[in-house]
Amino acid sequence: MLDTILIVDGDVTQRHMAKQAITEKLKYNTLTASTGQEAINLVIAAGSIVNLMLLDMRTPQVDSLHVIRSIKLYRPDFPIIILTEYGDHAHATQAIHAGANDFLTKPIAIERLGLSIASALRIFHLCKSIEKLEK
Repeated sequence: MLDTILIVDGDVTQRHMAKQAITEKLKYNTLTASTGQEAINLVIAAGSIVNLMLLDMRTPQVDSLHVIRSIKLYRPDFPIIILTEYGDHAHATQAIHAGANDFLTKPIAIERLGLSIASALRIFHLCKSIEKLEK
């Protein structure tokens, strides 16, 4: 079964381009959200199929740091990769402290994005396997 990646970006063009690249080139299932609150709802919903989130630092309506903290309350091991504009590294560092796994500067080479996603998902699935074994 393919992992599902949630792409969160307020810019419809950026969302569409990311969705197309991740679906066609990296071969993951994708969902999209245009606001931080929509992302929170999709990730913490009962039976959520989302395995990883790509979160733009500048999310509409709800601050990206709030999005990260809210999700981590319900799903502490959930992988989040921050997408940031050049020069926004201070905010990206705050996101890492809030619980994000990685941050990438736009524009992002698809190969680099693929490596970051694969690494975060590998850790996520290993944590899930350990949880099952402990039970």
